[in-house]
Parts: sequence; C-alpha cells; structure tokens
Amino acid sequence: MQLAYSFLAEAAEVIPSRGQFFVYNGGVETIPCPGLPAFVPILAYVGKIRILPEERDMVHHTQLRCLRPTGELLFPAMDSRFDPTGIVSPPDRPSYHLFIVNFRGVQIQEHGEHRFVLSCDGNDLGSVSFFAEPVPSGQTQHIAPEAGNE
Repeated sequence: MQLAYSFLAEAAEVIPSRGQFFVYNGGVETIPCPGLPAFVPILAYVGKIRILPEERDMVHHTQLRCLRPTGELLFPAMDSRFDPTGIVSPPDRPSYHLFIVNFRGVQIQEHGEHRFVLSCDGNDLGSVSFFAEPVPSGQTQHIAPEAGNE
C-alpha cells in the first residue's frame, strides 16, 4: 500500500461513478492568520491510495490525523474502512482508493506547520502540510478583483 499523492484545497467533491473529483483552489500551502485563534471556514484533504493486487482481498483501516506544531491533534483523528474486494481491475495492476475529506470550521491555535498524516492498517503512508502564518501588522490581505469587475 502506498500513497500515490495528497494535497490540500479549499474544497473538494468526489464523482463516485467515475472515481474522479473536483477541487476548488487546490494546492493550499499557507493560511494567513491575522490573529489567533484563526478560523478556517473549510479545508479539504485529498489523497489517493495505491493498492497492490495482493492487498485487494481484505478490508483496510485508514486514519487521517492533523497535527499541530506542538505535535498534538488539531481535531480528533478520522478513522474509516474501505473494502477493495469489489474493485474491478486487471489482476496484475494496482487499484486505487480516493480519500477526500472536507473539514468545516477549523480553528488554528498557533502559527507554524500543521501536518495531515494518512495511515492505513497502522502504517503511515505519507503527509502533507500547511503553514499558519501571521499577517504583518498594518498589512491587509490582497483580494484579487473578480473577472469583469476591474
């Protein structure tokens, strides 16, 4: 089992029938925090797990944790299970499990690196981070004008 990829976005939605997804503002790496605690309305984790042919014959347990710079959990770990036994794929090729979670109302308590860690069956597969950064005093966030409103 391997993590094919993972990234953060403002929001994501799965198209179940096709195994594809939509992402809104993917590639979140920093979150400006003018004050603490900071409130993030929505933050999405997107990950894809590569399942080898010999790993398709049983149910797997996944866990997603988000760690604060202190090492403590930002919110409770999310546990889930997936069953790849029904995946139709050539027997000699890997198959994939798409893992998307939209977190609403995230409260950031401190500046620094926050890290999402995805594990499967007790083994960490990989991680992706974002940095909560202070906004220098007197500086306002730049908001780009909408198309047609320039």
